[in-house]
Amino acid sequence: LLQALRETVQRLGATQVSVLRADALAWMAQAPRASFDLVLLDPPFEAVAFNAALAAAAPLIRPGGFVYLEADARWPDASLATHGLACRRHLRAGAVHAHLLHAALPQSRDSVDGYTAPPEALEAGRRSHSNEE
Repeated sequence: LLQALRETVQRLGATQVSVLRADALAWMAQAPRASFDLVLLDPPFEAVAFNAALAAAAPLIRPGGFVYLEADARWPDASLATHGLACRRHLRAGAVHAHLLHAALPQSRDSVDGYTAPPEALEAGRRSHSNEE
């Protein structure tokens, strides 16, 4: 698999892609923080590595980045929140639960179900509301 991935990278001329073979948890522990747009996690279902993998991956994503997690069950929002993550999308395909996760935004008075609108949308809403008074 490793060689096939390297050949694909070479064939595509993907100069910003690196294919490495390493202990994933150890590698993520030394990787630069906030430097990835996407981190893919697919630990073996029988391993109890999900919490460790999420804890290692969460600090690696850039603002606006994602963690993709495959697991044998849906991860509850409260469990994801302990890693500073929230679920953007979940789907199930057979025994696999796929999660597209992003950095959780801090709760504020402008939050609804854990979602905070972008500042420009909040300001537009406030202007609209003040014009109605």
